[in-house]
Parts: sequence; structure tokens; C-alpha cells
Amino acid sequence: MAEGYRSAIPSADFVDSITCGDALAGAITALGYRLRHGQSIWLSLPISSAGDLGWVLRYVHALRMESLRGVLRSNWFNHRNMSERQDLLVWTNRRAQFTALREDKALGVDMVRSSSRGGEGIIPLRNPDRIFRTLLIQMTHNNIQLCSDLSTASSPFAIVVDATPFGKRDGLREVLETIASFHKGVPVIVLTAVGDLHTEQQIQHLKSPMWRQPLGRGLFPAKRLVAPSPRLLIACDNTMNEHLIALAEKGRSVKDAIAGSQGLRSVIQGIDQVISPLRALCVPVAFYEKYQDANRRGGPYPVKPVVDWIDDLGRAELPSGQSQNALDEFIFQAEQLLEMLMEGEVGKQQAVNKWLQEHQNKGQRIAIGVTGERASVLLTSWMMNEHAEELNDGRLRVIGINSSRDLYRHGQEPLDRLLLIAPLWAQGYWAFALADNTDLLCYESESVWAERYGQRWSPLLAGDSDNGEWWSLAPSRYQYVRASEKGIPVERWTDCSGQYVHRIKLDLDHPDDGDWFEQLMEPIAEPPPSTSREPEDDEVVVLTEAGRRHSFHCRQRIYVYREGDSSIDRIIAGDLVPGDTLILTDEGSDDTADLLRVLIDYTQANTENYESFQMFARRWDDYITHAVETCGGVDGLHKALAAAGTKVDVATVRGWANLARIGPGHGGQGTLDYTFAVAKLSGLVSKKTEVQKVAKAIDKIRHTHRDLGKRLRQYVIAASSPNTEVNGHIADAIDPKIIADVVHLETIEKIIQYPNIVLDESKSLASTLSDYVSISENVVATSRAEKSAEKSGFSNLGKADKCLQLLESEFHDVYTGKIRIEEAVQAAKRAGISYAGGMSAVTQGQHADTYKVRYKGANVDIGKHLRVGTSYNPEHCFRCHFHWDEADQKIVVHHFGRHLPTRK
Repeated sequence: MAEGYRSAIPSADFVDSITCGDALAGAITALGYRLRHGQSIWLSLPISSAGDLGWVLRYVHALRMESLRGVLRSNWFNHRNMSERQDLLVWTNRRAQFTALREDKALGVDMVRSSSRGGEGIIPLRNPDRIFRTLLIQMTHNNIQLCSDLSTASSPFAIVVDATPFGKRDGLREVLETIASFHKGVPVIVLTAVGDLHTEQQIQHLKSPMWRQPLGRGLFPAKRLVAPSPRLLIACDNTMNEHLIALAEKGRSVKDAIAGSQGLRSVIQGIDQVISPLRALCVPVAFYEKYQDANRRGGPYPVKPVVDWIDDLGRAELPSGQSQNALDEFIFQAEQLLEMLMEGEVGKQQAVNKWLQEHQNKGQRIAIGVTGERASVLLTSWMMNEHAEELNDGRLRVIGINSSRDLYRHGQEPLDRLLLIAPLWAQGYWAFALADNTDLLCYESESVWAERYGQRWSPLLAGDSDNGEWWSLAPSRYQYVRASEKGIPVERWTDCSGQYVHRIKLDLDHPDDGDWFEQLMEPIAEPPPSTSREPEDDEVVVLTEAGRRHSFHCRQRIYVYREGDSSIDRIIAGDLVPGDTLILTDEGSDDTADLLRVLIDYTQANTENYESFQMFARRWDDYITHAVETCGGVDGLHKALAAAGTKVDVATVRGWANLARIGPGHGGQGTLDYTFAVAKLSGLVSKKTEVQKVAKAIDKIRHTHRDLGKRLRQYVIAASSPNTEVNGHIADAIDPKIIADVVHLETIEKIIQYPNIVLDESKSLASTLSDYVSISENVVATSRAEKSAEKSGFSNLGKADKCLQLLESEFHDVYTGKIRIEEAVQAAKRAGISYAGGMSAVTQGQHADTYKVRYKGANVDIGKHLRVGTSYNPEHCFRCHFHWDEADQKIVVHHFGRHLPTRK
């Protein structure tokens, strides 16, 4: 039936020649049929890939070229009208699309951006005499001013608004109304995803309704690229499933108890940041915690281990006894679960391994989808031990699926198979279309939610239209797509039941109610940035010359310029000084991985090799982190290297441990020797050949840093100085004026807050303990405590001293009956120190010799302790175990250092 319309389709030969899917080819057909007469059109189509927009843009330009040649003659697309209009305006994810489309010379892509000087409008556009241009635009806080500037700087023949998950959907209604005011008569093409109800509702309420064209499959069946065939996999780990239900229920109880209370956003964020990673956990929890500890961030998007989020919740003060009790129950449940997981293997980890065994090395391109880029780096780092070859050659990838930036990087080509670990929101069904065969991995409780929404997703993935004869090209009103009765097929993997040294059983009494599970286990949204968040005491706060404040964790890695340097330096935030110039992304992000990805995308034509090198270079982080832990801190590692014949000063080792640099910067054989020396001490490798690719990658990345450092400053200067030109081989890859839209520089004027860390090299933890007890009236220390202090690498001596002060005053007052224990615990919380009244029965049973010690001829329990930091990095983790000596009325410290064992 559709064949009868072929002669009416403009540029039909172009549609035949392109290599897009059936659904997109049908979309282009409907687009040309309506657009030729100047009609605006709204295309609702199944998501295929991030490259779909490029095909739409090429086709629209093809229509204009046919008009200029006199082939197409219509009310809008005719020679006279098109000769006066050269621009195709595209509202989309501007930066990501520029990266994807800049190599297509025929499109003439340019980015529209406002001048950094207020009141000067947009920066002049390139190629004003070009036959056609594609101008990429992104929504701003002042779309009216932007459209006003564009109305005088451009001559559009059509406007595309990309409101798919690959574009920009926020503020869509405002953008469309503003466009209609400034570009009257110019046809607008709106692209949305089938089933994206939120986005489509914004269009429904426009004053000027658009011609809506729903799309299905069938007009160009030979072009089919992706035919999604999803499946729901259930890891039958009843133990983890029950614990997640209990944790989620207790978290919800806390949220209900504090509903309506002001200033408790951090508590809600902390609860979500404990639950979310445990739901998606597919690596050993000890590895996850170490990774988060090594990659901490401060500021509005804090990153830290789960145990630190729990510690933060333990210091929270809620408005009522009921809410405080609910929070205490949540904390106890979370700590109990973490302890069980320390030597366990969860069902999702087993399911990932099983999935890889089934589909790896079969000539297919497979991937694992997780929440975002940070989570993908974490999982990639874990998988490098066993899957380095497959990850390196592209047969296996780990991708983020929850951000547009990740989509553009990974959504260009269909995959053969995809395993989704991240919980999907109702509008996130499009992720199934990234591969022909996609599996969503869940626990039993999560599957209730997924199965229900799977019934809604099925018809959307099939591409079915709400108009059976959609090719009749008649407009249709929006209708809800009816849910399928069958939904997504379900498969239960009973052999993925988890493996735990000790299973903590729960006595749960939850209702057999699908609605209850659906609400309890729905996906947890990513927290919005906290602009009003108070900096913690281990953060550095700086004020720049631009008048902006930035907060960083003291061990967070920051990219800076320093006067006289010719390269980009990566340092820890604790080493920042006034005069350092911060390198930030255009959105003010300080995320080092994001920044480097942006810079490489914009200055290198081919980024695939860089990604491969970066993957191997990350192995250095694993080597140095494990080596520091194995050797008991930086000093221990320094001594171990010296004993092995590797000469390096302690300051260099400390820099390695802080991950301030990407590997040892000695170059060539030196990089290989130092890398192997550290890797061998870490216990992860035994042969030098195992680290050759890692050493090569480190040298490559450091060379790239030097190259970028030489060019970046002059790029930024050129962007703000119209008469300055930049030459050089990298200038051929990117317009220097655009780099200022990617990153900006801010020079530090002063440091507002330094972290509370004692940097006196003459002091040590052992001397801190001995000096204090020598003058104390209420605290004594055993020789066991003194030895533990000597072996500890803990660096925050101020915190350790504060622990002794708490024992001296508040906790001594508790044992002498002067105050209640709750008052002492609150005093510790205010100092950023947690108190534990004892160890679990499991730990006490497994490590009786550790927690039951002899003192004055009797066995005493030293389970009570004060704690600082996480349980994994000896330089930033501290425990003070003690007991009360009733006879002498003193507190006796038995351990003053590293975390004692909690498992076998």
C-alpha cells in the first residue's frame, strides 16, 4: 500500500541509499512528504541509535539541494525561497552531537554559543558564505535572548528539535514556543521517542498544535538494523533479595518519619546512596569500597564508600525519637548486610559471570550496561583481570546507560547482546534497543516492578503505531500505547543463588502484594546536586578570581595549570595553593575522567586507541591501592620497595598512593620497572610481561597530557581574543574558538577551608598516643596498643588525638555515671567520629583471640571502639578499641590503628 506513495516522496533515492533502520527510513519518508510544503511535523519513533539525528539532518539538507537544483518545487522548498535560507537549526545535546557530526564536512556543523562577555550576543558563526550550514544549539537559562541573536545571525530553512533520550528534553515546551515567536513560518521538526509520555505531554499543550506522525515498521524492511528481543533474568539469590527488601523497607520508614521536615535532604541522599549500589552490586563489596575510597569526590556530587555514607547517617540528628529509632534500625540493617557481603558473592555477580560464559568469544559484540560512566569504569577495572583481551579489542564493553554523554559514546552501532544491570525507569525502555538481544538482570523483588513495566515496554519496542495504516500519512492524536498481556519473557537462574561464608537470616513478614513491591523496589533516582551542602571537614574549599566557590575532597584528583608548567598537572586537592588555575568543564564539573574525555574528544580525531590505553592505565590504580594496603601504608610500601632494590623517595610513593599521577612518570624502561615493582608487591602479578601493556599505556596517557597542556591555554586565550589565531597540527582537528565552550579556567584566589589533617612529618600515630597517655589522668594504653600504632599508616593525627580526648572526658564521664552514653555518642558524631558498642556475634566467634585479650590476669572484651574513615585504606582508616577498668576507674586502650579483622 505504501508503494503507491513512492513518487510523492522527495529525495526517494537518498532514502534508498542510506544505511539506517526501517523505522527511521519510514520517519524520513513521512518527514519529507509534509516538510516540502512547509508544514511542521512531530515524529514519534522507536529509538534506534545515537546516529539517527545525523540521517535526519542529511535528508533535510538533501531536500534543500533538490530545491536549489529545481527538482523539488513546492510551497516552501523551491529555488527562490531556499536560495535565501542556508541554515538548518538543530536544538539538541549540542556538545555531544558536535563530536559525532563534526567529521561530516557536507553538513557544515557549527556550535552556537553565547559570548563570555555579557551583552555581546552569540560568538560569530563560521562559514557565513557556505551554501548550507548546520547550527547546533542547546537550551540555556535565557532562550529568548538566544533566539533573538539567532534571528539576526542566521537564515533558517528548517528547525529540528531533538527531544529523544539522545537529545535534550527539559524545557521543551518553552523552547518550542520561543522558536515559534522568533522564526514564524519556518517549519519545525520535533523528534520524540515512542512512549515518552512526559515529553509528548509538553507538546500536547502547545498553542499551535503540530502534525503528529506516529511511526512503525514495514515500509523499508530491508533496512532493519535492530529488532529488540528483550528478556528478564532473575538471579534467585533469596538471601540478598530478603536483605534488600528489609533495607528498602527500613529506608522508606525513615523517609516517611521525616517527611515535611526541613534540612534533612542529606539523610535521604545517604539512605539512597547506601541502597542503590547494593542493589546493583556485581563485584565483591570489598573491591567496590576500595574503588570508591580511591576515587573520592567532594562538592555537590560526593563520591565515597558505602560505609562512609552509613557513618554520615550515624551522625545525623533527627527531629523525633521515632525517626531517630527508624534511622538506627536502617543503619544496623545496612551494617549487618555489609558484614555478610564482605566474604560473599551476590547472585548478580554470579549471573554476570554466567552470562559472560554463555555469550563471550562467539564472534559477537557484547556489552554490560550499568548506571553511568563512573560505574562502568569500576566494573571494567574489576573485569580486567580475566577479560583484558576482550575489553581491549572491543568484543566486550561496559557502558553507562543513564546519561546522554554515555549514550552518544556507545549508541552509534547496534550491539549483538547487552546485559543491563542498572534498574530502568519506566521511560528508560529505549535502552533495550541498543542491542538485538537485551537482558535485564533483577532480583526476585525487583522483578515484580520490571515485569509490570515490561508489559508496557513490549509494544513500544516493537515499534507498533497507534494507527494501523500509519503510512496513510494522516495526522493522529496522541493515544496511550496499551500494555501487552505477555510482556517481556522471564527466565530464572536458580544457580545464581549467592555464596556466603555466613548467611544472616531474616524473619520478614512482607505482604504478597505486587503494588507494595512495585513501590518499594522502583529505581532510585540519581540525587540532584546539592548547592547548599555544607563542606565536610575533610574537604578543601577554594574561592576563585571569578567569585565562585568549589569544594573538593582532600584526596580528590584535580587538573590544574601552574605558572611555568607546559603540561596539565593532576594533583590532589589537598595540595592546591592560591594561584593554581583549575581546569573545569563547561558545566563546572571537576570530574577528572569527564574532563579528559571531553578534551580528547575535541582534540583528537580518533579516540578508540586512547580509550584502550586509558583502560590499561587504570590498572596502575589497582596495583598501587593493593600495594599500599598489603604493606600497611605508604611508609611500609616505601620500605618494601627499598628492600626489593627499587630506589624511590617517600614523597614520590605518597604521590603514587594518592593517585595524583597516572603511573610513575619515568618513561620507557623506567616506567615498566617501577610499575612491575609496585604490581608485584600488590600480589596481583608475578611476571614483568604482565604489566608491559600497562606501562606502555601510562607513557601514552602522560604524553597526551603534555600535548594537551601545551595547546589548551592558547586555545582559551584565542577564544577570548578575536584577533588571535592558533596554528599547529591540533588546530586542524578543532576550531580553537570552540574549545572555550568545552572547558574553562578559574584561578584560585584563596583557600577558604583546609582539611583537618596534621601534616607535621615529625609526628606519628605512635607518638600521638604515647604523648597523650603520659599526661592523661583517665586513659592508659597497653603495649599492644602502642605496637598497633607503630604499624598503622593513618595520617589524620588530629582525628586520632580527638578520639583520645573523647575517651578522656565524655566516655569517662559515662562510665563514672555523670552523663548518658547517648551524650558521648553525639559528641563523637559532632567531631566526625563514630562509636560502636561492640562487635557482632559472628565476628566475636570467628576472631575470639582478637577481641578477647588478657589484662591483669583476666579476659576482657575490647569490642567497643571509636572509628574514623573506611575499613580499607590504612592511611585513611582508624580504629581505637578499649575497655573500662572498673578497679582503677580508667579507660584502657588496647588497639590504636588499623581496622581489626571482621571475617575469615
